[in-house]
Amino acid sequence: MCGKSLNTHLVITHPEMVLSQIESGILLTLLYFDIFRYPLTEEEIGKSIPVVCTKENIATALAQLGEAKLIIQEDTFYHIGTAGVTKKRKEDNARAEAIMEKAHKISRFIGSFPYIRGVYLSGSISKGVLTDKGDIDYFILTEPNRLWIARTILVFFRKIFLLNSHKYFCVNYFVGMEHLEIEDKNIFTATELFTLIPAYGKDTYPALMEKNEWARAFYPQFPIKDTLAVPKSGKSLLKSIIERVGNSFLGELIDNWCMRMTFRYRKKKFEGMSNADFNIAFKTRKNISKHHPSHFQKRVINALKEKTNTFEALHHVNLAEDIKSIWNV
Repeated sequence: MCGKSLNTHLVITHPEMVLSQIESGILLTLLYFDIFRYPLTEEEIGKSIPVVCTKENIATALAQLGEAKLIIQEDTFYHIGTAGVTKKRKEDNARAEAIMEKAHKISRFIGSFPYIRGVYLSGSISKGVLTDKGDIDYFILTEPNRLWIARTILVFFRKIFLLNSHKYFCVNYFVGMEHLEIEDKNIFTATELFTLIPAYGKDTYPALMEKNEWARAFYPQFPIKDTLAVPKSGKSLLKSIIERVGNSFLGELIDNWCMRMTFRYRKKKFEGMSNADFNIAFKTRKNISKHHPSHFQKRVINALKEKTNTFEALHHVNLAEDIKSIWNV
């Protein structure tokens, strides 16, 4: 849900104002993160802006936008005027920081399961955010053609030993190592990709980013993560034995059976969802498994378009069309 705007701040002071590419890029960036009620620092804006520019360019544009009362600065954070976002961000950041070490330990534990090659923190925790009711999400890379065995084992572990609690064990996105290119190429998936935190299998990270070079069009300045302290993917004796047994023809049959059973379960549980939405929210194919019941991707993209249109109409300004076209707004 988007926060309520502070209309006392968002007044039309320069209806004739022509926005530069950098100013448009800053506003579009703030509008996107405002969907999550998340203000940004100057440094974060510089990483996330959809245009190549310098720190000096960013500082100058922020000052101009502030003078025009198109953005608000609170402490070191900038936003478009949504009430309470700075306080909320600080609280959510503190909550995430307190649990980050545990999230990394769980990631390494997940990495000990058969056929797991890479584990990444994803979702809100990867942005340094955790709400009081938030989960820790994981993006998981698996051995080719054994994704469904790996996923089924992890899901059974959660159901049996964690009483199906998702709070610290939300394993909702799996990709096989031969299928690293993300199919949905949009601002939402580009954001999720660049903000992933590698937590296990650092040797998988370069291949993942190379296969998704398309995301640079959305975030030309976002830096690649440092993986120096990330454990390499490896195999214990037990993991090696299980995988050796599962690499037979029987393992292929089991993997296919797990995929079919999961697909049937999802189809039955979410039978009211359109086929188009289902195929995006619940990707169920040989080397990809996505489980996003709320179809958050679609909601975010639609919200960005709506917020951009509303902002432009309220202030009688137009964000540069070539900047908006990058994010398809």
